[in-house]
Amino acid sequence: MDKIRNEGESLNGLHTKFKIIMTNYNNELTNSDNEISELELKCYMYGDEICIAQYDDYLIGNMNLTRKMDELVIEKERKCWSVIPYSKRPTGEFDWKFESMESINEFKKFYQCSKPYNEKILQIFHDKLIMNRKITRVLNEHNIKFGK
Repeated sequence: MDKIRNEGESLNGLHTKFKIIMTNYNNELTNSDNEISELELKCYMYGDEICIAQYDDYLIGNMNLTRKMDELVIEKERKCWSVIPYSKRPTGEFDWKFESMESINEFKKFYQCSKPYNEKILQIFHDKLIMNRKITRVLNEHNIKFGK
């Protein structure tokens, strides 16, 4: 039984890394979004049309990335959960319990299916963060220029 748990926990550790990285990205994006909102408000206050236009372009790009991420999440849920019998499914993606070789085998199927989706989702998180950093820099530059 210990061998089963060890193998399961080892595999689960690989899967949990995705959750940790996604959570970190999400937290960083939340902080970044708050900063961008403040900078965007200053663009409006200063009446800087170029700054506002660049922010609008950012919103469109951000929305497109969010849509891509949502599509991947939905596709992952459809395809990867469908390979697991309903009676063997955990309550959530990161809540697997390993009590038998059968549960490990089910998790392996799920992990192999979900891994490419999770990697793509992480790439989108990364792209969103890069985009947030760029728009923050641009809005800061405009606000410094027009705020004086």
